[in-house]
Amino acid sequence: MVESRDSAGGGSKSAALFWIGFACAASITVGPLIVGGLIEGYHYSPRDAGFVAGIETLGVGLGSFLVSSMGARWSRRATISYGTLLAILGSLTPLVAHHEAAVLVFRGLAGLGCGMTAAAVIAAIAQMHRPDRQFGLYFVFSYLLNALYFPVSQGVMTTFGFASMCYFVAAILLTPFVALRWIAPGPISTPDVHGSLPAFPLSVAWISLSVSFFFWVADGAVWSFSEQLGLRSGVSPLQIGLVIALGQLASMGGAGIAALVDIRFGRLIPTVASIGLSMLGVLLLLVGSPAAYCAGILLISFAWTLFLTYF
Repeated sequence: MVESRDSAGGGSKSAALFWIGFACAASITVGPLIVGGLIEGYHYSPRDAGFVAGIETLGVGLGSFLVSSMGARWSRRATISYGTLLAILGSLTPLVAHHEAAVLVFRGLAGLGCGMTAAAVIAAIAQMHRPDRQFGLYFVFSYLLNALYFPVSQGVMTTFGFASMCYFVAAILLTPFVALRWIAPGPISTPDVHGSLPAFPLSVAWISLSVSFFFWVADGAVWSFSEQLGLRSGVSPLQIGLVIALGQLASMGGAGIAALVDIRFGRLIPTVASIGLSMLGVLLLLVGSPAAYCAGILLISFAWTLFLTYF
């Protein structure tokens, strides 16, 4: 197969893809606030709130898998549009917050939509020139915005309540429809010179999915409870927002290093290193002190984008 590097639209297309990727992850980014809001505002137990977060993460994985395994011929624009609509629907969680089963459905749809959109965006970035560098730049861009987005979302929640924060997320999710004008309407996967799509690499996909599954389960579970872990470590809500905002900057560092280094040391070494750093960060969160909490969040955030960029 002749590899195609989609360069149409240049910087405008890259910016549009980067923005859509940031926006589609909006509800995942504020996952700790959603978990905290359900616990504090609607008296969910930590177990039940964690189950909601797990269903959302499962939705992300399912949406990504559907697009990557069966949606190769789907239109990029259509996939992003439908995925975004599902994510917006999921952000209306406050309308059903008193009904746990309905909350599970809504958050599952939010994750499904985010996963579909993210898969389409990632596939498009992968077809660009020097994809490792492009992924690094993409994560730098995303986490720079997240460093502002998370504390603003927390401020909205603190000032106006859980429902207002969710509707703020829904408003952010409307913006990809504006950015779609710069996205080519072609299929997600690029056909070869004969016009046919490559066979789905099932064996490689299972290995990839297994590694990704365990990494997401471990880091995703910790991320969902990062606010509650901070409170138990003696950190105030305002300080938690600041630490998580700094974590977004640390994520920029992980992605920035990946973009700078590119594949000079291959992909295996930095991937294994990122997993080791994540393990250390999780262990620091068990200490229960404010300093260890801050260090743990920063390490996990840094390792997260280092892993994702190469993976």
